[in-house]
Amino acid sequence: MKNKRYLSFLLALIMIGSLAACGAAPAGAASPAVSMAPAEPSDMSEPAAPAKPAESPEPTGEETAQEAAASEPVEESPSEPAAPAEPSESPEPAGEKPAKEAIAPDSAEEEPAQEADSAEPAEENPAEEPGAGPAAAELSAEEADVNSQLQLIWSRLDEMAQKDSRLTWYYAVMDLDHDGCLEFAAASQHPQDASTNLKVWEVSEDRSDLVECALNKDPQESFPDILADNADTFYMEADDTWSYMFYDNIVISASDLYTVKTSVSLKDGVISYKAYAVEHSGLEDGYRTVSHTDADGIRISPEQYSAAGTDAFVGAQRSNTSFDWFTSEDASSVSRLADSYAVFTAEKAPPEIFPVPMPAILQHPDAVIVSGPGAVPIQNRDPNQVWMTITRNPADNYQPPFGKAVFTANASVYESLSWTFVSPSGGEYSPENFVSGSIASVSGQYSPKITVSNLETWMYGWGVYCTFYYQGQIARTNTAYIYLTF
Repeated sequence: MKNKRYLSFLLALIMIGSLAACGAAPAGAASPAVSMAPAEPSDMSEPAAPAKPAESPEPTGEETAQEAAASEPVEESPSEPAAPAEPSESPEPAGEKPAKEAIAPDSAEEEPAQEADSAEPAEENPAEEPGAGPAAAELSAEEADVNSQLQLIWSRLDEMAQKDSRLTWYYAVMDLDHDGCLEFAAASQHPQDASTNLKVWEVSEDRSDLVECALNKDPQESFPDILADNADTFYMEADDTWSYMFYDNIVISASDLYTVKTSVSLKDGVISYKAYAVEHSGLEDGYRTVSHTDADGIRISPEQYSAAGTDAFVGAQRSNTSFDWFTSEDASSVSRLADSYAVFTAEKAPPEIFPVPMPAILQHPDAVIVSGPGAVPIQNRDPNQVWMTITRNPADNYQPPFGKAVFTANASVYESLSWTFVSPSGGEYSPENFVSGSIASVSGQYSPKITVSNLETWMYGWGVYCTFYYQGQIARTNTAYIYLTF
């Protein structure tokens, strides 16, 4: 920097000297020494003189000096901010162009500053968010908690998935007690007798494990049909209990059906249910008869049956809760669990098609028995109606132990069917329960041809019959028997 100034100053002196020499020669050539002597003092005594000749060569030097001076605060230290002000001491017209060029860097420096100023509100916005909405931060924490629980359930899904291939199991995510700890439910419904099996796991309070909930019921009793798409819900603030109304369909036979109105609740890791009223559907002269009783067996009216249960929650907050059930094949990612929980919390609409099929025997609650015990006499039937008839009854099977028994039945028309095994003492069992715990197996239980493989000795004397269903009619075949030959 200093060298540049020195060279510029020296160049000015040389130019002045040369000009002085050119101007003194015509005045007096006899004494050139005299003409040179005054030039030196005048150069030394007039330091401002270089500013005048700067009209042609000096702008380059001054411009260089200004640019260098402008960069000095950055290159040397921030303690010399006054250096860029030197050009202001020479406001000559010759410096206008360099002055404009010098302003350009200043303006270029100011523009980032303006951009930075304009960007400052964006920096202030994050500072405003915490004060503007603590609820948003709380919601974020809640969502993170739900997501972590869903991930935990997803990681344990294989352990909780039911391996019983004889039944179709359905799964759902919910929070029945609304304590923030999610539950994962597994349920199945038998297609023949409509009995329901249920298992529920709840996420622990520390979010580290899934704990299976206890079922407050007799192991031999069926659980209410929780495989429903929605349930009336009651919240009692006094004991902080959420209750959900479900029906429990109990099928004794095609002519003996019970529907129990119950409520289900989860409290302290225990799932309980309570019965309020019972509807019984039986047969009289081949036609359905319906009667109603309360939980103690006392006869009540149909209107009292409809109101049963709801009157037990006087003062409760009433709502309706939806459920989204899915099979293990549908659970391809954790998002499927999230969808199920979103339906429970009403953040998402329930699916339009409910995936759980209704047991065949419940599809026609007012069905008429047209074949088998209690059938409507032929003379009492409407001749203009299509009546289902049995076209083939199963035949007895004589097989050796560990052999195979095959039973075939058919009807003139039918929509669905079911097979029932009968013990020597008269007890009735579904095909799955018939072979449960044994080496025997059953196949074709949903077709007109059923096969029992690996017959065991205890199966001697057991019977089997088929029931067909068609447009409100029920037709039952004769009973065929298993006889073992030794």
